Amino acid sequence: MTGIDLALFPISLYIGIGFLQRSPLMHRSEIASSTQNSPDALPLTELVGMEGRSLTPLRPAGAAQVGTRRIDVVTEGKFVAADTPIKVIQVEGNRIIVEPLEKKVST
Repeated sequence: MTGIDLALFPISLYIGIGFLQRSPLMHRSEIASSTQNSPDALPLTELVGMEGRSLTPLRPAGAAQVGTRRIDVVTEGKFVAADTPIKVIQVEGNRIIVEPLEKKVST
């Protein structure tokens, strides 16, 4: 019986690791990683500090125009109306976080 256990344990472990690699749990951790997978993709970190304009309402996600690029963006929970000036404050992997620009009040 001990010999059978010693023979089946490595096989079971190998099969279990194979199933774990294809499980939804592992897919979530790969999606959440902060790396860009496409070698042709432009680095998004260059967008930090750039200003643009929201193309759609951001509730908190939507689309924006930053420079000449149309990108998908999110806010930190704030609602931003369409056609509002925005600024990129942070990039986490392929997640671009923006905030609305404060309108300057002239006195």
